[in-house]
Amino acid sequence: MRILNSEQLHSQISSSHRLINLTSSLRHCLDTSTVFGNNFDFISQEYFFNEILGRLIETLSMDSSRRQNVILKNIRIKYGNYNHSKEDYIYETLCDNYFFKNTKKYISKEEIKNISKKAIKEQGVIYLVMPILSRKPLSPVKNKGNCPDLGEIYTLLKCFNLAKMLSKISGEQCCFLY
Repeated sequence: MRILNSEQLHSQISSSHRLINLTSSLRHCLDTSTVFGNNFDFISQEYFFNEILGRLIETLSMDSSRRQNVILKNIRIKYGNYNHSKEDYIYETLCDNYFFKNTKKYISKEEIKNISKKAIKEQGVIYLVMPILSRKPLSPVKNKGNCPDLGEIYTLLKCFNLAKMLSKISGEQCCFLY
């Protein structure tokens, strides 16, 4: 069965429209509270922690190791081999596109360097604080409840990896608070 005509193949707008139509039709097929128990499978807690979460952590660790090498290479290219400080490492790590899609317009390099220098001097630690999972609505799409879904767990693990990478690259202790 052919879904796309030649015009649709060339148009992003029609791709978006197809996605909207698809989600509109699927929206009514969700496992809602009135039909709870028909469209899901339970997995054991051990399987989730050992298999799913274990693989997710392993994949993220490998990705962040590769990313760390790229960041260090970029720092050497940008600042030379000896002309950089811990704050430069911190800045480059925080502004890396692997973690955040930012344009560096929201906070300047000097602000990041000053904040990190002050944190290291006053507390001896860099704290990353991210208030996520604060108001989680009930979602039949995600998990039938108010516990974190895989996307949110992945976000937490990625933030943990950022703290770990900041510690490795800068040589300073870094903690992620949520």
